Amino acid sequence: MTLRCLHDALEPGRRADALMVLLPGALQRPEDLIEHGHARAVRERGLAFDIVLADPGLAHIGEAANTQAVDRLDEELLRPASRQYREVWIAGISLGGFLALAHAARYPGVTTGLCLLAPYPGTRMVTGTIARAGGLDAWMTTGEAPRGYGGEDDDECRIWRWLAGHRGQARPEMHLGYGVSDRFADGQRLMASALPEERVEAIAGDHDWPTWERLWRSFLDRRFARAANIP
Repeated sequence: MTLRCLHDALEPGRRADALMVLLPGALQRPEDLIEHGHARAVRERGLAFDIVLADPGLAHIGEAANTQAVDRLDEELLRPASRQYREVWIAGISLGGFLALAHAARYPGVTTGLCLLAPYPGTRMVTGTIARAGGLDAWMTTGEAPRGYGGEDDDECRIWRWLAGHRGQARPEMHLGYGVSDRFADGQRLMASALPEERVEAIAGDHDWPTWERLWRSFLDRRFARAANIP
């Protein structure tokens, strides 16, 4: 099945220097991202991105953790884009954030940066194992994985190992935002421990569109609009 994408070019007929790929969450469509103003927020700030709103067709975690979904995203969209654009960013919501992480862990060097909006952190079996070990660093020394996890095709443990080993690396640049009342907040706080404080934003909110919209606008302002002195 071909990846369905909606395209929003900065200038019709010309390619921008940078691409922003937006990945919705489970049971969401690219049209939902348009409805909730994610593409519009980029345009309102005058940011020089072409935008692709991709539809991975994710209904549940098993589909995002399936390596076929990650491979298809790479082969049909991200790998070709990396040859056409100077920068390729991914912004993923919930399960879309998990997919963005899974791609970065499986295909290093393809993307420039990630914006993870309330990313699904994996099952509580995995995040609980990490927490009980004393955090990411301590968990990495034990290498313990819950029964049924830790194999070659296990993207959940691969993501966490990659996050732990990512500290201090320049690419991809990662930013994380989540609501403190998000049902996955415990796992998201574990993710935050692998990132510089200035790249993490936790706000009042839940696992819902109003929270994601605020986090998205704040990320665009902090990382791009203010850095470029765009009013």
